[in-house]
Amino acid sequence: MQKIIDLQEIAAGDALVAIVVNRNPDGFNRIIHNRELIKMAIEDEDTRVVGVRFPISLLKWLDSYSRIAAVNSESRITRNSTIIGFLETMKALMEYQEKTVWGKSHQDMIKEVLESGVNQSNDSEG
Repeated sequence: MQKIIDLQEIAAGDALVAIVVNRNPDGFNRIIHNRELIKMAIEDEDTRVVGVRFPISLLKWLDSYSRIAAVNSESRITRNSTIIGFLETMKALMEYQEKTVWGKSHQDMIKEVLESGVNQSNDSEG
């Protein structure tokens, strides 16, 4: 049994789904009953589908949280939107920490490390 995932094969499969959806969106919708997937395959060029393995206990918690949030807001909230909301919140916290604790962003720090490596190699050559 092969344990290597071929990302090009997955991308080709995603492209095939997009072609099927573009040719027959109503038929595809009846098969999978998922309007968000169809919308994502047809319209959304700003996102990417990724696969992430979650512990079952965390998934149960996310689903429970999403249900309660949906009831409290009287709107539909998906597991996906909950996860993205948490990640965006964590990103904001990290950016705040970078500015207040580190004094600069992680991108600036990476740039400095790369520049210092270039400078060190130039110094050793000269």
